[in-house]
Amino acid sequence: MSFPSHSQLSLGLASALAVSTFSHAATTQPEVVVTATRGTQTLDNSLASVSVITRQDIDRAVTRDLVDLLRLQAGIDIVRSGGLGQQSSLFLRGSNSNHVLVLIDGVRIASANTGGYAWENLPLGQIERIEIVRGPRAAQWGSDAIGGVIQIFTRRDNGLDATALAASHRTYGAEAGLGHRESGYGYGLRIGYLDGDGFNAQNPSGFGFDPDNDGSLLRNLSGWGEWALGDQRASASLLATDNVIEFDQGISSVRHHAGSVGLDGEVSSQWSHELRLAHARESLITPAFYSAFETRRQQADWVHRLQLGRQQLQLGMAWMHETGELIDAFSGVSTYDRSRSNRAAFAHWNADFDAHQWELSARLDDNSAYGSEFTTQVAWAWQLASHWRFSASAGEGFRAPNFNELYAPGFGGYYAGNPLLSAETSEAIELALQWHPATTQRAELRLYRNDIDNLIAYAGGATFQAINILRARIDGAELSYSQQLGAWQLVSNATWQDPRDIDSGLTLLRRPTRKASLQLQRSVGERLHFGAEAVGYSSRRDFDGDLAGYGLLNLSAQWEVAPQWQLEARLNNLLDRQYTEAGGFNTDDANGWLLLRWRGAKD
Repeated sequence: MSFPSHSQLSLGLASALAVSTFSHAATTQPEVVVTATRGTQTLDNSLASVSVITRQDIDRAVTRDLVDLLRLQAGIDIVRSGGLGQQSSLFLRGSNSNHVLVLIDGVRIASANTGGYAWENLPLGQIERIEIVRGPRAAQWGSDAIGGVIQIFTRRDNGLDATALAASHRTYGAEAGLGHRESGYGYGLRIGYLDGDGFNAQNPSGFGFDPDNDGSLLRNLSGWGEWALGDQRASASLLATDNVIEFDQGISSVRHHAGSVGLDGEVSSQWSHELRLAHARESLITPAFYSAFETRRQQADWVHRLQLGRQQLQLGMAWMHETGELIDAFSGVSTYDRSRSNRAAFAHWNADFDAHQWELSARLDDNSAYGSEFTTQVAWAWQLASHWRFSASAGEGFRAPNFNELYAPGFGGYYAGNPLLSAETSEAIELALQWHPATTQRAELRLYRNDIDNLIAYAGGATFQAINILRARIDGAELSYSQQLGAWQLVSNATWQDPRDIDSGLTLLRRPTRKASLQLQRSVGERLHFGAEAVGYSSRRDFDGDLAGYGLLNLSAQWEVAPQWQLEARLNNLLDRQYTEAGGFNTDDANGWLLLRWRGAKD
């Protein structure tokens, strides 16, 4: 018995069909993406701005630091407060760090208390694929997707593999995984850890400076299974992380798990569905700040897809229940313990009429804490010639206030939450011109504007209570080009953006106005591979003034020393540049990674 063809293209198996971002230009196999519309479509047919990081990209980068990969992507800026494992903030297209919806295998994972996701806790060894969708996606996914959506797909390997690694700052780690597939079922398990001394996260200008190293211990476990049930496919997955992070005032303990069960398949030749039930939980304990945050989330999504000739209609419903608790770690007493529920219905229609493509989306969210939000999105593309396509889109977004913004008591009555807050809202437009003369070459130019209203700030009265007050406008342009020339592979992109507070006229904090990156890779035969990366940023505004721009150069190499054995190395910041991402915090000097990988035979 084999899985139905629909299931092979479903969200759960999309990673198995993907090809590398680099190798995309070198293959005729279409790359399938699922996050932009919640349905399968090829990357070339997507009307959204989508980038893909695959397992091959991760392996060739020779790192276990997600920041090394994400900083190369167009429209993404990352600020980290120190070294590996330290707090990291991601800004997508100039929006705030909590304006990005983050999913793992379709499950929301950001903290309901703070609204942000701890990127430093995501284990790169567990990831099969990352899809990055730029621009608002509230009409498909609901709250948080103002700047875009980043979805992580965990690994579904077949066979055995193991990796041992070492890096600068006395960093060591190991990973191992097993997987098995038969015609009617599959299962897998993966475990890993990474332990390092780190370096001093803060400098003397930082708050609470202590001249010691700030290390981290990162542990993770994942499992998956799937079974064919006639024309249906049942699946289950789990990702759990347990991390301890040192900083100058003490330590933080962060535990997170996200799991789901699902059923998808064909109801008829033109009708398919996907049902997913999920649970996520996060615990963040920081004794130095006398605080412990607990987030629990249950969610259910059911999507139906109807194929109507050259048109497709998606209808879905979603339910989510969130609980957030803030505990005084000294007394053990809850500062607040709140819950809210969200119900949503959504629809998406897309059609291909010869030289024209259309997409229409709408969603209604009804939340028990802040009321209802109705969002829409429309996109259109025109195939100007065989290699040229022009597209335009307009969409809305919103972000629900997090529990801290609603209910936190603040500090001595200052910086307290406000239960009367409304959701932040946005309206965005985008124009794009794409050139794709061959499977080995493509270029793309995108222009966008995103207006964000009702931004939440702690600026209310003499006590600085949370209120809806700020407005922002973000204008930007992204240019990308990729090509394969024989054994050479090139990917480049440049970003210009103007993320600005309308009322003050100032640019938003810690976001550069210009950024560019270049990735160059070269294969020598079948056993040797080299890579080089260059990335540069303009200056950015911080709390105490402007931070200087900087550029970084990184090198990597992979060598198959024997059948099934591979030795890999990476050198970051080759020129040993001194630079600052956040005032008061240090960045790393020249540093490196060394990996030894073994892959067993496939089943």
